[in-house]
Amino acid sequence: MTVFKAFFQAARRNLWPVILYIGIMVMMSVMITFSMGEKQDDLVVSTQDYRLAVYNHDGEDPVTRGLISFVGDRARLVDIGEGERAVTDALFWRDVDYVLDIPQGFGQSLLAGEPMQLKTYASPNDYTHMYVDAYVNRYLATLRLYRERIPQEDLAQSIARVEGDLKQEIPIVQAKQAEEDTNTTMAWYFRYISYPLLAAITSGVGMVMAALLKRNLVLRTRVSSLSETRRNGQMVLAALTYSSVIWVVLVVVGAITSRLSLAHVLTPRFGLMLLGSFLYMLISMSIALLACAITQKQNVITGVTNVVALGSSFLGGVFVPIEVLGEGVVRIGKVLPAYWYTTAVRAVGDAGELGTAPLHTYWQGMGIMTLMLGVLLGATLLVNKIRRQRGI
Repeated sequence: MTVFKAFFQAARRNLWPVILYIGIMVMMSVMITFSMGEKQDDLVVSTQDYRLAVYNHDGEDPVTRGLISFVGDRARLVDIGEGERAVTDALFWRDVDYVLDIPQGFGQSLLAGEPMQLKTYASPNDYTHMYVDAYVNRYLATLRLYRERIPQEDLAQSIARVEGDLKQEIPIVQAKQAEEDTNTTMAWYFRYISYPLLAAITSGVGMVMAALLKRNLVLRTRVSSLSETRRNGQMVLAALTYSSVIWVVLVVVGAITSRLSLAHVLTPRFGLMLLGSFLYMLISMSIALLACAITQKQNVITGVTNVVALGSSFLGGVFVPIEVLGEGVVRIGKVLPAYWYTTAVRAVGDAGELGTAPLHTYWQGMGIMTLMLGVLLGATLLVNKIRRQRGI
């Protein structure tokens, strides 16, 4: 195993790119995972400090007075004077944020089933008025419902019922289960792992293979007792071992930062994403082998692999979701392994249940990646054969 040992001796001298990309992924995963894992409080909309003016042209009508009392309990009522100019000035100077104009006869029209239109004015670029509108609509709709269902009931009692029913505010709650959060985090991590996986393996393996494939070293090996087949086999085995170690480290980092339990690790969903990342690891290694077969210049290999890793991530839907990419970009991305890897991982990661549709998309992506792997390995063998025939 002379070549195998020599591979890892050279690898120790070229660890910096691998450590760099793994470190980047660790920082990204820690930052994003912890931000995603922060507990979100229930969102309760409050308008207690919202300044509101009411023009009451309906006098002491019980419906109108009840409406004013209802919105007054949920906002700050402000007196701005009379007239259209007063409304304009108050809104311009932000003395109030919302003005409600109740026309004469509004209460009776509501009880008669033909409610008159309320006039409202709001400050420009103000969105809180939508909640006040919702309060008003809820109050009026509930009151009308009671009057339609219990017409013989006293109006004051109906108004009291409405105020009692709408007394408690309804919080807006994010309904996310812990299992769904974990699936989302796993899908996110396995999607983004493709960039450091490709960059670290192509840079690390590429630099080591470039050192072992230098002309003088290759000629010296050819005159030794080690056959060409055994030499190439040991190099491929070493490259596979080296790539697998990088893959395992990245997967372990993801499991730790995502705080995966053993139950999640043993789920079919995790196993499918793990299989997809392993296949992408093999593709990354084959890209490195092809690059080294073409050239042994370490600077060229490093530059090319960085461009390939970043380009694949942007065009393949890793950094930018596929949905927002243009049709032309998507067509280009389909020739890249990163596109099909991202599609496969998202199919099983984003699906609520692993049904027929997501599994079909997943295995379609895996099949295309397998074909790409075969093409890359075949191209590597072809380039190496041409180099041997030409004595390079």
